Amino acid sequence: MTVCLFLSVICGVKTDVLPVKASQTSITKAFRSRFPKIKLDLTVELSKYWDSRIDRAYQISDGQDDGVDVAVLQSLQDFHRWKAEGRLLPYRVASWNDIYPEFIDRDGTYTGLYICEFFVLPLLLSPTPIPS
Repeated sequence: MTVCLFLSVICGVKTDVLPVKASQTSITKAFRSRFPKIKLDLTVELSKYWDSRIDRAYQISDGQDDGVDVAVLQSLQDFHRWKAEGRLLPYRVASWNDIYPEFIDRDGTYTGLYICEFFVLPLLLSPTPIPS
């Protein structure tokens, strides 16, 4: 008996920052060497396009399919809504309890992958007022 599985992963990134093709190729190659019987479709595109594509796939399939198995997007707002609509399955990684609780969903339906902050350190700036 041959088992053939398919995993569809989308990754929303700012494509001018990440060397997309190189990353996509190395991730796909590593995945295939570890899981040779699973076909991986890894697609990289801006998050602002993916969330609407996922919603559209769900809509045209009458709620049967989101068109993707794993979504890595740049922000979390879509995941809150998708959870409320019952569209996410819970999954907790082995290190779940090591992640700060502010960055996880208590039910395990999503988690922040990378946390980025932006702030201004007024002490490092000249004494001129900060523009508002």
